Amino acid sequence: MTPFMGLHMAIAVPLAALFKWNKFSAALSVWISNPLSAPVVYGISYYVGKKVLFIENGYHLPTKFSLDALIYTLQKAPGIIGILTVGGIVVGLPVAIVGYYFALKAITEYRESIRLKIEAKKATLANKLKRKKPPKKKKKTNRR
Repeated sequence: MTPFMGLHMAIAVPLAALFKWNKFSAALSVWISNPLSAPVVYGISYYVGKKVLFIENGYHLPTKFSLDALIYTLQKAPGIIGILTVGGIVVGLPVAIVGYYFALKAITEYRESIRLKIEAKKATLANKLKRKKPPKKKKKTNRR
């Protein structure tokens, strides 16, 4: 999990190709981080990153929005991104591996269900064709 929300799939798919994993399930598994879950995911990533890097006093959100608060946040941005990246790697790798296998299992089961439906449809059609008798040919009679 990187601090850059839009890049998760751009990172996961090439890595899946590199390791010869299923690219679709890799792309699907990174959607654990979406706008609804982002506050929780990034909060945990930031906390873990601070602990791993032994940072006691990290970034604290300003209580009021002002130009000074914005400047303060922008000045702290490189440190925040670094902490989020480290925390995201520590938290994200195990989650990505588990997510990959869950997504792979779901896709494999879905494909199997589709295959079984197709086989059943083929069998039904084959039975219909067997039951259907060819039309009787009229015998030619010589009338003179």
